[in-house]
Amino acid sequence: MRTVAAAALGNLGSPAAIATLNQMLLHDTIEVRLAAAEALTKVGDAGIKTLRYATRSDDEKPNRWPCNSFTNKALLPGTEKNDAVD
Repeated sequence: MRTVAAAALGNLGSPAAIATLNQMLLHDTIEVRLAAAEALTKVGDAGIKTLRYATRSDDEKPNRWPCNSFTNKALLPGTEKNDAVD
């Protein structure tokens, strides 16, 4: 249910969804975290900035690592290689 909600929020493309999607990045299940990360990429520059910040966190919680796949060049068209998060 939450994965569907995250996808719907992303499809809206509204920056108003960023706070909710950011919280979903901390959800217990990987499916919800991945859906939230993908949805943030659909919100635009502000969503991508939020996702990059979340993946650059010094917090080493294991529930953060799946989001890194959404910050590479292939999934963020228009970004230069040096802008991608490793």
